[in-house]
Amino acid sequence: MAMSISKDGQDITARFFQIIDMLAEARQLRGFQTFTTRYGLNRRNLQHVKDCPDNSVLKPEILALLVRDFGVSGTWLLTGQGPIFQDGTDKPEQGVWKNKPRSAAPK
Repeated sequence: MAMSISKDGQDITARFFQIIDMLAEARQLRGFQTFTTRYGLNRRNLQHVKDCPDNSVLKPEILALLVRDFGVSGTWLLTGQGPIFQDGTDKPEQGVWKNKPRSAAPK
């Protein structure tokens, strides 16, 4: 039986991929593949989540990477409320990704 993901869960997934795109536009990441490679994540599995958000879900540990290493607001990521970034802004800082991963890939 296929898993059915709630609208809230699908919205969280959409915001996750929105942030990846924003970080790439701001040149903090080259893109999705750079993110998955840097953290040792399976790109195909995450691509499946992106392509099928109604029956695939992101691990919370992956969401935490954006909060911890890129300053994304956890409140915004989970609810869509408030500013996108912890510094109160809705745009990432321009430039090369300065943060180094602080954690190994989630298992």
